[in-house]
Amino acid sequence: MTCPRYGKCSAPMCPLERDSIRCGVWFPDDEICKNRKFIGESVEERKDRDTKATRDHDMIMIKQQRKIQKSARDRSTCYTRRMLIVECIVKKGITGIDPDKPEKSQVKRWIKKHPPISEKRRTTSRMMGSRVGVNNLSNRSTS
Repeated sequence: MTCPRYGKCSAPMCPLERDSIRCGVWFPDDEICKNRKFIGESVEERKDRDTKATRDHDMIMIKQQRKIQKSARDRSTCYTRRMLIVECIVKKGITGIDPDKPEKSQVKRWIKKHPPISEKRRTTSRMMGSRVGVNNLSNRSTS
């Protein structure tokens, strides 16, 4: 299946172009897929090898790319799909891997250094975020 934005988009990793995902790398200065609508709709149209997990990974990848694009320090380092589907904490100054060195060992090291956020931490962060928001609103109304 070809992306409906194929002629207008220059994102090196397109969720509908599976080869670009499997073999591609992404740099923080590269474009990010902007067509969110077809990502969800394409699940029914994809081959049997693609599953809901694939769609979820595509969305995680795009979300992580946006975070990294805002926070990356070294814009000459790159990220693979395997790195981008790790839902890790993206802090200011995050760096990818050196595109001129062998990828496999660097990716392993990067993933070890950037572990996925645990469900417990994710839930706690959501709860704390909602409490902070409520407190801020009540403090503003009394001022």
